[in-house]
Amino acid sequence: MPIRDFQYGFKSKPYGFIIKGGNMQYVGYILILGLVFFTAILIYFGLSPQQAINKLLGRISMFRDQTKFGWLLKIPAMHFNKAVLPSNSVVHSPYRLRLDTYDGTGQCVHPDVVYIQQGFGVERWKYWMVITPYPFGRDQYENPSVFASHDGVKWEIPFGLQNPIVCTPPGSESHNSDPSLLYYKNELWLYFRQTIKSTSLEANKILMSKSLDGVVWLEPIEIISSKTDTLISPSILHNQDIFIMWSINALSWPYSITWRTSIDGINWSSATAAIVEGIDKERSVWHFDVCLGQDCLHALLVTCTGNSGRDARLHYGYSLDMGKRWIFKSFMLMQIHDFENRLQYRGCLVQAEGYPNIFEVWYSGLSSNGVWTTAYLPMILVNNDLLPLGSLKWKNNDIEEPSI
Repeated sequence: MPIRDFQYGFKSKPYGFIIKGGNMQYVGYILILGLVFFTAILIYFGLSPQQAINKLLGRISMFRDQTKFGWLLKIPAMHFNKAVLPSNSVVHSPYRLRLDTYDGTGQCVHPDVVYIQQGFGVERWKYWMVITPYPFGRDQYENPSVFASHDGVKWEIPFGLQNPIVCTPPGSESHNSDPSLLYYKNELWLYFRQTIKSTSLEANKILMSKSLDGVVWLEPIEIISSKTDTLISPSILHNQDIFIMWSINALSWPYSITWRTSIDGINWSSATAAIVEGIDKERSVWHFDVCLGQDCLHALLVTCTGNSGRDARLHYGYSLDMGKRWIFKSFMLMQIHDFENRLQYRGCLVQAEGYPNIFEVWYSGLSSNGVWTTAYLPMILVNNDLLPLGSLKWKNNDIEEPSI
């Protein structure tokens, strides 16, 4: 396939070479040798052809380090994991997190991260994350688990902390989900959703716990309970004056973003529907995370086309009125990597210290074979749109390269 769309003022020859003299047997020899070599490489590394192409592109520096080219890089229309990349796409190179989950699989969803500039806990970790294991989609393992990090990429369990910090509620179909983490007044505050079921739905609830050191957590208390609001994916922040919570009500299609306010973070107002713009009519809001910026609110939104998050994809959005009206962009990331080629799931974002236009993003993905993975990706805000940086070098040269 000709490579035509790099915007560097050249076009490659078809197939990359020309054989002069008309002796086509050399073409056959070259093709056979190339096929044998390629097959040997696949067998040695245990890769599928798609994985090999992805890994090759990820190792080529001009695909990986888009900061060097100032957003001029474009790639040709090619097939990656059943997704066709348009000519104006930027390849993203996420780092897949390695998390020691209590279930042993490392499969997690719904990361929520807070950045604490002065550090928190015994080792003054700057990054704290709550996440829920979700091995092959089994929700009984979806219990909030806490990790800490000095760089947002390599995570550990603080000494003395035993995950999960919340156990599965009683009832064969009851489960926890959708945690949200907040740093407030030198404490970590954890909010999470709990669905209570027996033969039918009894209630969706939001529970809350606190910790002074990130290791010892108080017994959760119930702060919201509803049968008329699904309370999916709560996201909570404090804006110097008041607490605000956004969540998704999925009782009727299309689903809606609702918001509540609180003076103390425990007693909440009734829900009000937010205005949502920029989402295609066939899609609906699904999961949500909000970040407080200097002059607006930033958000990551997952949209879907049907029940249980069908065809889920990520979007960036912003609000100029503290979350009453949201403007969302088109799909934020293409599904070019194996770990996200089935779904892109809930993510979160944190504004990078010292880089006002750079955001650190963590998000989950589902592969075609049903494995859940959580990844890290630095991104940059350009003209009210969030674009992948494609490299971790802006942050720390000691961090290993993104895994493809």
